[in-house]
Amino acid sequence: MVLVPAGSFQMGDSFNEVDSDEKPVHTVFVSAFYMDKYELTPCGTRWRTGQQRTATTSNPEMVTVRRWIIRSTASRGIKR
Repeated sequence: MVLVPAGSFQMGDSFNEVDSDEKPVHTVFVSAFYMDKYELTPCGTRWRTGQQRTATTSNPEMVTVRRWIIRSTASRGIKR
């Protein structure tokens, strides 16, 4: 996992090229957080069942994957 530092960015559209709910441009602040360095693909979920998962993995299954990732990274000294 990698640390994404806190910061701010401009969000929205100032060119009138998108939907009205994307205006006005405004500043968004994001707190620091950790993110997996690599994307979890359907093939990457084989750890649980031995079978490749589909793109329609349910929310409870992803919660299980998330818990496993937290436990495995915590054992390597990475805090969430």
